[in-house]
This record gives sequence, structure tokens and C-alpha cells, in this order.
Amino acid sequence: MILSESTQRPVVRIGPNELSFATEEALKTIHNPGPDSGHFTKQGTIESLLAKLIWAAPNLLTTTDKTAHKRLRTALQPAFTAKALMEQEDIVQHHVNRAVESLGAELTDKTAVSISDHVGKMIWSIVGDLSFGEPLLHDQMSTASRITGFPVHELTDGYRHV
Repeated sequence: MILSESTQRPVVRIGPNELSFATEEALKTIHNPGPDSGHFTKQGTIESLLAKLIWAAPNLLTTTDKTAHKRLRTALQPAFTAKALMEQEDIVQHHVNRAVESLGAELTDKTAVSISDHVGKMIWSIVGDLSFGEPLLHDQMSTASRITGFPVHELTDGYRHV
């Protein structure tokens, strides 16, 4: 795609009601407005509507209530301190290493491999391990299928990439 002169400007209209900003100042103004600014909320946007359809319970991604957002953010904040992230590093690295090994086992000189399955499984394993202390069910599905002869993994293949 060849960029026209108009797409190299700091503000470009990309739809009837949508603009794209390409400056550091715009990034800071939109995404880091500060606690007292109160502008650029998700309330009333298509993003907000879709998020509410996907996640019924209020969460950091969907809530437009400032008090609820602050309460949720405060509850989650301890998990993202430098100390907490350092403690989680071995868990994350374990799942990254497993994904790389799994991908490597699938590679040969003459094959093309889609990494989306490997990355999706890795992400859900990390999320499950950090949230619940163990990877989500996908790791156990292949074992269950071998033991029972029932292809359990086929029931959830469509949900792995959520």
C-alpha cells in the first residue's frame, strides 16, 4: 500500500466518525488524561457496548463508573508492583519456554507453521496459572482425550482464540 500525503499527517480521518492521531501529544492527551480531566470515556461507544455484551460483570475494561473503576484498579494494583511482577517471571518464562519447545517440535525444514495456536495456548496457560495457580483446562484436554477416547479438545477449539 502506498501512503498518500494525507495519511502522513498527524491527524487523518479514517471513517465518517473516526480520526487517527499520530502524535505523542495526542497519545498522552487521549490515553493519559489524568484523574481530573474526565474526558474521552468509553461510555456510549461501540467498544463499551461490545464489552458489556462479552463481559456481563463490571471490570476495568467495561466500567464507566469512576468509583467502580478506582475500586477495581486498587484491588488489582498489588499484582502489578515491581516485586509481584518479578515473582511472576518464572511462571511466565515456564509457559514461554513450553510454547517455544512446542513450536520447535512442529517445525521442519519444509513446513510452514501457524504460531497462533501456540501463542493462544501460551497466553491462556499464563492467565490461568497467574489467576488460579494452574494452567486453564486446555492443557488437560489432550490427556482426557487419550484416556477416554473422547475428543474433548474438539469441543473447545473455537474458544481458544477468544
